[in-house]
Amino acid sequence: MSSSSPVLDRAPVLPTRPPRSSTVRHVGLVLIALTAWFGSLPFVDLGGLDDYGLLFRMPPTFLLAVGLLLAGFAVAAREDSERAGRLMLMYCLALVVVLYATIPTLYDEPRYAFVYKHIAVIHYIEEHGAVDRGVDIYQNWPGFFAMNAALSEITGVDALRYANWSQVLFPVADLLALRFLFGGFTDDRRRIHIALLFFLVGAWVEYSYLAPQALGLFATLMILGLAVRCLRPHPEQWHQRLLAVVSRRRPPAPQPFPVPAWAAVALILALSVVVVTSHQLTPFFLVLNLALLVLGRRTSGWWLPIAITVLFVAWTALSWDYLATHFPTLLGGSPVENAQPTTHSSPGEPSAGVQFVGTAARGLSAVLAVLAAAGAWREFRRGRPPVLLAMLAATPALLIFVQSYGGEGIYRIYLFMTPWLAFLAAALFTGPRLRTSAARATALLAAASVSALLFLTAYYGLEQENHLSSDEVAVTRWFDRNTPSDSVLMLVISNHPYPISGDYDKHLAPFGHYSLEVLTDDAWVNRPLGTADVDRLHEYVASSGPTTYLLLSPAQIAYAENHGYARPGDLPRFFADVVRSPRFEVVHRDGESYLLRAR
Repeated sequence: MSSSSPVLDRAPVLPTRPPRSSTVRHVGLVLIALTAWFGSLPFVDLGGLDDYGLLFRMPPTFLLAVGLLLAGFAVAAREDSERAGRLMLMYCLALVVVLYATIPTLYDEPRYAFVYKHIAVIHYIEEHGAVDRGVDIYQNWPGFFAMNAALSEITGVDALRYANWSQVLFPVADLLALRFLFGGFTDDRRRIHIALLFFLVGAWVEYSYLAPQALGLFATLMILGLAVRCLRPHPEQWHQRLLAVVSRRRPPAPQPFPVPAWAAVALILALSVVVVTSHQLTPFFLVLNLALLVLGRRTSGWWLPIAITVLFVAWTALSWDYLATHFPTLLGGSPVENAQPTTHSSPGEPSAGVQFVGTAARGLSAVLAVLAAAGAWREFRRGRPPVLLAMLAATPALLIFVQSYGGEGIYRIYLFMTPWLAFLAAALFTGPRLRTSAARATALLAAASVSALLFLTAYYGLEQENHLSSDEVAVTRWFDRNTPSDSVLMLVISNHPYPISGDYDKHLAPFGHYSLEVLTDDAWVNRPLGTADVDRLHEYVASSGPTTYLLLSPAQIAYAENHGYARPGDLPRFFADVVRSPRFEVVHRDGESYLLRAR
């Protein structure tokens, strides 16, 4: 299942080092790129966002910054392996700043409407000091939220204030975890850092926002790294002798451990508890990867997949009453159905911009897959078939035989494939020579540039709906503080920063939903809306109960029109008619966000 050597690729070491002036030039280029990036931010027009997203509102100096970093990275790849590694890591970290610090610097409030649910759970734990498994799925997997509640209590910083900056923290943490993990497969620092680059520009599925998935991915990468590098298989272990008989080859020789085995085991167990108590899906990928590493004779921790499975089953059993009530079809569905993205995201024809962004995301996935296949073929031609790496990249797809994860399973599959695809792709641009050739460095720059352009299009493509204003947050806070505890919020579509407060459990809609919605009802989806529909909306709101409040906000308009819930131009006119109608009372207003009640 793996090659006979415990290290896939060894890089030759040059007897001499390049002059220090080379490092100075690279540092200078990074500083120039960061200056160009920072100087571009004041010229970004957030008010002019459309369905093509933020990239097309960026000044040329933003793309210049990205281009300079990629070009410098390609030049650094031509250095000897040790020096190249340090320089390429510097470029990767600078690229994290440009790609991921842009949003926190530009936005006053956390990005993504769904982040606010996470903040509400953190606030709940802060205020109550405990969880209630009957409230929602998050309080049945509270590890991530409890850690953030403790962080807020210790530092005095509200999660609402630091949420956006997690988009910088997690990519940096994941890069370092991947660097550690990949070091267990090769000592070629060029290949390691090229893999980091392709992970950065290939992971268009959002993994950095304040969410259990972000922590779960980091913890998974660390566990795999510790298992590979610190729990090396020994030829005298019984399971290694058994695998040696099955594979008909000698077991790999034991390698020095970066940390003692007992410390690695303690860290793995602690991180496994974090994963199991924080996220429902990540343990599935973690167990699969560990099982393959055991069978591929990359780790001696044969008991790890078993222990984590037992831990996950035990934790899930504690939540079974909630799951049986709210998710009766948790497992099942055909693989074809489970592989489909959720139809809830676009019930009608998406806008041209959203379709363009989706094409860019799919194109980036295809580019990374092609590069990985080419890298795997190159390894095969070298006499080192990367069977284990290919299986690690492919096994996340097994999720489609289990469940759809609410239509998001296909995206999570790609996310957990990305590290291994990136590592395989990196093999295409490295080799046994002392230095990377100019032709190969040029090919690396071309592939990275195409990937980066597609990444920027996909990652920044939905900012018209992801950018939430302070007014939208303020109207939610007013609702939380000034309405009766049994009040229920009705949204046109669930793309609004709600809930936020720690008492969100008192405002839950029927069946445990956070809010009611208008445009998920087939009677309203993608229908022409005129003044006659104001009375119909009044009846719809009034029939939901006397404590139901209707909230209208710009982000809801953007999402509904971009994803086929409403016809372009209908909602702004309709909102204006509703606000002016005597059938509704405007209870509170912040900017263009309105909170109303049916008279």
